[in-house]
Amino acid sequence: MPRYMEGAGAAVVIPDSELTGPRLAQEVGGLLADPGRLATMGRAAGSLARPRAAAEIASEVLSAARRSG
Repeated sequence: MPRYMEGAGAAVVIPDSELTGPRLAQEVGGLLADPGRLATMGRAAGSLARPRAAAEIASEVLSAARRSG
């Protein structure tokens, strides 16, 4: 999922092999220093959102249960 979000411009992925305290601080600091980039990432994340996903899945599961029951 993180690479999908990164590809959509909604996240920054740091590979585990490169993740250190200083590297994380550098990435977070860079994001906090660039409100425009954060806003763009926020919009990108919003475009990926599926706010009704849980309800849709539950509906499909119930429908399948009714058909098999």
